[in-house]
Amino acid sequence: MPRGCPSKIRICDQTWKVTYFKNLIEEKQLYGATIPDERLIIIDASKSLDVIQSTLTHEILHACASMSNHDVGNEAQEGMVRALENTLFSALRSNAPWWK
Repeated sequence: MPRGCPSKIRICDQTWKVTYFKNLIEEKQLYGATIPDERLIIIDASKSLDVIQSTLTHEILHACASMSNHDVGNEAQEGMVRALENTLFSALRSNAPWWK
């Protein structure tokens, strides 16, 4: 696990496990994945800390979407997550000590 990165995240009173692997899915250029049924977030630990943190933010947004019970479809959800990821990541880095 990369130094300072969480192994668990609380979302909507549910504990999600965060696991880190090196070179997660190179052929598809995925840096992370969310498995809602298992309350699991997987992150590629071979990336830089900034990319790991940004990817974790991205996957947390997917987890939040899955917890909201609003099925908008995979493509729409990905668009929403990508739209929010950078601004949320910036806000977290500016205000949350563990994201710095």
